[in-house]
Amino acid sequence: MTQWLVRYWKAKERRDVQRPILPPPWETIRADAERAVADIVVSHRVRKKISGQLHKETTYGDTETDAQSDTYHQFVTRKRVEELSQSELAKIRDDNVRKTVDRWVEAHGGDPKKAFRTYPKCSPNGPEIRKVRLLKKRQKRLMAQVATGYAELGDNHHIAIYRLPSGKTDFEVVSLFEASRRLAKRDPLVQREHRNGGQFIMSLSPGDVIEFQKGKEQGFWVVHGITSNGRPTLADINDARPTSIKESEKRRMDGKRKDFEPRFGGFMSRQPRKLSVDPIGRVRPAND
Repeated sequence: MTQWLVRYWKAKERRDVQRPILPPPWETIRADAERAVADIVVSHRVRKKISGQLHKETTYGDTETDAQSDTYHQFVTRKRVEELSQSELAKIRDDNVRKTVDRWVEAHGGDPKKAFRTYPKCSPNGPEIRKVRLLKKRQKRLMAQVATGYAELGDNHHIAIYRLPSGKTDFEVVSLFEASRRLAKRDPLVQREHRNGGQFIMSLSPGDVIEFQKGKEQGFWVVHGITSNGRPTLADINDARPTSIKESEKRRMDGKRKDFEPRFGGFMSRQPRKLSVDPIGRVRPAND
């Protein structure tokens, strides 16, 4: 059969050459192949290494305003005036500077992105205003203390899920910054003991595979990331596109991405089960 095909493709321009007819090895080979491919479970590499951006580059100073609040604090940071957005003009901390910059932007077209070919001054003999201090309200638990103040946390390493004595579930999101701190202290990266006596259920890191046993999303999903409020970003397990691509690049890709970001309560209501998929696609319980 191979020789027949070779001779045909060499001489196919001649009219007297008979086109080969390839009979299938068995009648249902196409349907059988489709079923075999559909049953493939893709293996993804779990990313548990302490690598990536521990915190953002922009640094903040804590003004100690709203210090009695355990949630939000007023922080201050510096920013170049030509990088300001319209809404940030009202957040300039110094009243005199804010009024000066407001008047300058209004007199130069109203768009701060285009208003600073030259720079304003608070007084005729004063220095040019090239940078301003902005007030930003941030959750202190999502800030990392660095040498020059505070910085917003970078990526998250994992989420640990617990079942409380009351029967409810709780979670802890561990950032890369916190994971690196635990590693330096030689503490366990995944802590199985809950502060309120909860029972450890599982931990999830990017690349981990789960199976939803309930709901319309039943089937296998791969974890792409964890948000700070405990919402895992999930994608269809057969989606091989990289998780770090930008939204604009995602939109340019063919097809619609089948990922979603359920709230923690909705995630648990689907009865997730953590699985281990080896490199040849064999599925086993993770036994986390």
